[in-house]
Amino acid sequence: MSNRPAIPINIQREVLFEARHHCAVCCFPTALERAHIEPWSDTQDHSVANLIALCANCHTRFDKEKWPESDMRRYKQRPCIVERDRLPPMPPDKKAMVDIILNMEPESMTERQRLFFASSVAAYAGVLYSDVRIVSITSVNSSRVRLELPRGGAEALIAGFQLEDPRLFAFLEDAGGATGVLRIEAASPETQAGKTDTSEKGLETLIFSGMTAVGWIAGDPKDYDRDYAVDIVQLPAFLRATQEELAAELQIGSDTPERRKFLARLQAELSSRGVIDVLRHGVKHGKHEVTLRYGTPSPGNEKAAALFDLNRFSVTRQLRYSRDETRRALDLCLFINGLPLATFELKNSLTKQTVDDAIEQYRRDRDPREPLFKFGRCMVHFAMDDQQVQMCTELKGKASWFLPFNQGWRDGAGNPPNPYGIQTDYFWKRIFTPRGLTDIIENYAQIVEEKNEKTGKK
Repeated sequence: MSNRPAIPINIQREVLFEARHHCAVCCFPTALERAHIEPWSDTQDHSVANLIALCANCHTRFDKEKWPESDMRRYKQRPCIVERDRLPPMPPDKKAMVDIILNMEPESMTERQRLFFASSVAAYAGVLYSDVRIVSITSVNSSRVRLELPRGGAEALIAGFQLEDPRLFAFLEDAGGATGVLRIEAASPETQAGKTDTSEKGLETLIFSGMTAVGWIAGDPKDYDRDYAVDIVQLPAFLRATQEELAAELQIGSDTPERRKFLARLQAELSSRGVIDVLRHGVKHGKHEVTLRYGTPSPGNEKAAALFDLNRFSVTRQLRYSRDETRRALDLCLFINGLPLATFELKNSLTKQTVDDAIEQYRRDRDPREPLFKFGRCMVHFAMDDQQVQMCTELKGKASWFLPFNQGWRDGAGNPPNPYGIQTDYFWKRIFTPRGLTDIIENYAQIVEEKNEKTGKK
């Protein structure tokens, strides 16, 4: 049994931090070990100066291949990830804000611990350390650490927390791990002091601002084509970015017979197969196979990741969907690559209207014969106020059936009190992020057909 003492925790942390929680040689971010540059058997030296962070593979090769001490000291002085961080920083419009709620007092986090925390977050999220910035640490019954980082990293953090990823809590072990990290969610935009909009429009603005801050594109209601029920700007933009030759042949950017033929074909496929199947499998139009969404990439597949990033998640306010003279409008509508996926009717209990009024509005005012409201054309329709969320997958006028989309509280219905915002902000902060919605499309949403045994009808 070895009598070698364990490396002190504070020294282990310092070695990890100087390599920004990555292998100093190959930049690999997990399963890191602290290796002695000069063998312990010769020096009995556990100092920071004699230790380097290596992945298991590089550590084994270092021992077996007898890598020179001079090379290891060069890697220690200039770790792989630090050299990679010399790349130009990501522009602000490609970043998002995330709030991490920790079970600790703000004053207890030293400047060194803040740097260590940012390094741990960057390593887990797979982004450059230089692209992660702690914006603020404030007290809200605990500590709210507000971070600015690339959008993909922000979504990875939120998704990791939702999935209770053990890797996430291992990286954030010094912040308390699974018990210390209370919440990770998209940050709410700062509002002017003393100005609280308690109207229905105020809730709409809060949701819209929160979603566009974490990767959603702000859509324009004027871009909605009522005949084909698509966003006629976002769809062409996606096709031009991902299938340039196809977009040119379809003349997708102009109102031409070719484009109208394609939109008619797309409308027919959406009506018969539903938006989920069309997004998953695309459509065939003449000789063309048209891809309408790129799925979640497998780890390490950079080409698939680049294509996924070209998906256009957009949110449009006050969408005038109706073709008749009333020009009725929805509070919000979500699109993926120009195809509508979810609609919203919003109410605010402070104005004496609740989620029940939103449900009634769907049942009374939203004609299921409209293209947008036909079964399968949208994945879901949400009624929401500041306390509850209800959902419906098929509008049938007065027979429309809504189900709760709440978190539950104390083994019952509804949502728990939220000291950090309104009770329903989990919806856009944690679930309906671009990656969260992608997960729903790929793994949960489906149309189930049932046959009536008496009539034989589906």
